[in-house]
Amino acid sequence: MRRLKLAITSETEEPRHCLNSRAISTSALLLISLLATSGLADSSSAAIRDVKLSRPYFNPTLGQKVQISFLLTRGGRLSLAVLDRDGFLVRELASEKPMRAGNFSFEWDGRDEEGQVLPDEAFSAKIDLRFDGETASYFPASRASPFSEIAAHYYDRSQAVFSYTLPKPSRVHIQAGTARIDPKTKKPQGPVLKTVVNREPRAGGRVIDFWNGLDESGTIFIPDLKDFTIGIAATPLPENAILTTGNRNKVFVEYAKTRKGSSLLPPGHQGHDAHHSGLDVFNDAAPKLRVRLRNEKWSASEGVWRAPGKDLVLQVGLEGATAEAFARQPGRLYVFLDLDVARTVSPPSTREIEVPVPSGLRGRHILAVNWASEYGPVAVNALRVDFAGQPAQQSGLRKRSPSQAGPSRSSQPSEKGQ
Repeated sequence: MRRLKLAITSETEEPRHCLNSRAISTSALLLISLLATSGLADSSSAAIRDVKLSRPYFNPTLGQKVQISFLLTRGGRLSLAVLDRDGFLVRELASEKPMRAGNFSFEWDGRDEEGQVLPDEAFSAKIDLRFDGETASYFPASRASPFSEIAAHYYDRSQAVFSYTLPKPSRVHIQAGTARIDPKTKKPQGPVLKTVVNREPRAGGRVIDFWNGLDESGTIFIPDLKDFTIGIAATPLPENAILTTGNRNKVFVEYAKTRKGSSLLPPGHQGHDAHHSGLDVFNDAAPKLRVRLRNEKWSASEGVWRAPGKDLVLQVGLEGATAEAFARQPGRLYVFLDLDVARTVSPPSTREIEVPVPSGLRGRHILAVNWASEYGPVAVNALRVDFAGQPAQQSGLRKRSPSQAGPSRSSQPSEKGQ
């Protein structure tokens, strides 16, 4: 059985343009040692205690609801708000409501103030109790989190299944590509060829993510490439995060365009002092990367670009709801030839760029492009190119058009984490 390699990554490490952390391999399953951040409990006043959820995630499209329960040790005026991942108000469940001491529970149906079912995302509660000129607050989303090592995980190549266990609900990032040891730096280096999970929330416990093995273009079967590598990283969500699932009509980044008001997160919460740290939805998730050869021809029958001429130029462009914000982030664009760095460019603060292709090539090669932000996100894509019409055999090549890339899927664990 072919041996595979797996990269180990952590969101707390320095930003990387490729899968370049230490790799390990086994003959059948790949054990993953994953670093993640461990959430801290919110230090609310003793007036608000024992905050709990009836379930960690739910499907509002099926009429499911979640109960937010807590203990008030004294009376006062209560305000309870549900906030989105960036601290924007989506639903106010109580506003300056007179309350006595005791145990209470409020119900949320996964809808916003207009009654719309919210897109799949992670939400959190903000509880304020005002009394005698003071305010006690429960606001876990306002607190940062340190990192800690979590349990081992595995990847089953035959089933294309990622299986890992999260001690807490977390925002997950899974990338696939290749990595080999650089003889100079002694560190694994290589391109990201597919973003399998793009900074998406997952419930705590056992998680399974599925991937068809194809790169972003849908023409390269990555597990067949030499030095195939998978990197998984996670950042814990706030304590008592509420995950919604089941909305197939709208993604959260599109919903976020319609938000009003401002974030309730404290000033200074959103910064860039760590990998993916403090980024809102428009800056956190990598956009789609469009890559093509200028004035060259695409062969749908072979799934390659025909490049018989000289002075070839790659046309690279960012697409999607996060493209504009991503383009403004400082970063570098890396062009890989057969999985080794061939060219490095400082991209302008625009969504389009042209990059010359290394000359003097013959035969069939893979050109991969990683547009990497210094804040953490990486936009990726790749091409199979037949230079001067000379065919060549290479592992991992599939005769598929770019539009045939199958979707990646994910499944949430049961409430018992199984």
